[in-house]
Amino acid sequence: MRIILFMVVLAAAPTVFFGQKLQQPQLAITLDSISTITKKIDSLNTIFKKAFTLDAKDTNSKSHVENWQFTYSPAKQLVFFQVRRHEDSSYYEEDYYLGDSGLIYTSEKNIRYMPHRMGNKESSHWIEECYFLKGRLIHEVSHGHGITETDDYDPEQAVLDRFRKRFKTLMVHTKQQGK
Repeated sequence: MRIILFMVVLAAAPTVFFGQKLQQPQLAITLDSISTITKKIDSLNTIFKKAFTLDAKDTNSKSHVENWQFTYSPAKQLVFFQVRRHEDSSYYEEDYYLGDSGLIYTSEKNIRYMPHRMGNKESSHWIEECYFLKGRLIHEVSHGHGITETDDYDPEQAVLDRFRKRFKTLMVHTKQQGK
């Protein structure tokens, strides 16, 4: 009986265990194509980049200045925007890349600077990178200590909510400024 069960498990193994691996090359191709698009967008930043600053408040109602940069393609389509800010001893940066189907890549960074200890400046880094295809998260990578470590964190929902909020702010500001 054990031999038959072992043979059934062994026969099912390629489908169960290797089925996921068959999808990995397709994911790699998609990630590579998104990477190619983001590099092309980065090359436009020197030609079509615009910037502005906003006075904003954080969740504790503390004021800070946000520095925004955004880039349009030659066809006047928004392809990139970035938000940078400092709050106390922390630096935050959010990058959003857009393609024909909407958001394709986002990166969020948080660098927290620690007080000097014996002449050394220390810092704590956290970064999250997300790849999207047709409005769905297809790959997420996080490094360091941050919100992604909490049990209830939903990267797709959190990133898309933040993107929508930021996108709306950008559209309102550029419409007001006539940019």
